[in-house]
Amino acid sequence: MLINLLNTDKMLYNLIANGIEGKHYIKKDDKYIEPIKDSGYAPNVDWVFGNQFNAYLKGKQTPDVWEKTIKLNDSAMVPASYGFGINKDSIKSEEANTTAVNNEFQVALETGAVDPNDILPKYIDKLKAAGQDKIEVETTKQWQAFLKEKGLK
Repeated sequence: MLINLLNTDKMLYNLIANGIEGKHYIKKDDKYIEPIKDSGYAPNVDWVFGNQFNAYLKGKQTPDVWEKTIKLNDSAMVPASYGFGINKDSIKSEEANTTAVNNEFQVALETGAVDPNDILPKYIDKLKAAGQDKIEVETTKQWQAFLKEKGLK
C-alpha cells in the first residue's frame, strides 16, 4: 500500500522526497519549490522514492520537463534482448564450477595483487575445465532460439 501511495499520492511523494513545506523547502508557486539550505532534510534523490512525475520542480528545471520525459520514454527503442533469460537447467553444474573458479581468481585479478601475465592463462584454463565453453554454447543456442521466436533471425 505504501509503494502504491508513493506512486499515486503527490502530497506523500513530495513529503518523502522534499520534506516539510516551510521547514525543508519553500514553495515558489504551484510547480516550483526551493530547498532550504541546511534544513536537515535534503536527500536529493527524488527518483528513488516513487513516481517522479509527481515531483515539484526545482532550480532550472523547465516547466515541461515531465512532459518531455514522458515523450522521450514513449519513443525509446526497446532492445532486441528485452525479455531474454537463460534457462540454466542444463548447465547448473558448469555454472557452479565456473562460479567457484571466479571466486578463486577474481579478487586477486581485479585488485592487481597478481601478475595477470602469469595468472590470467591459469584462470582461463580453469574456466574451460569448469565448463565455460558449455555455458557459452548453451547461451548462444538459447539466444538464437529467442531471436528466431521473436522473428529477428
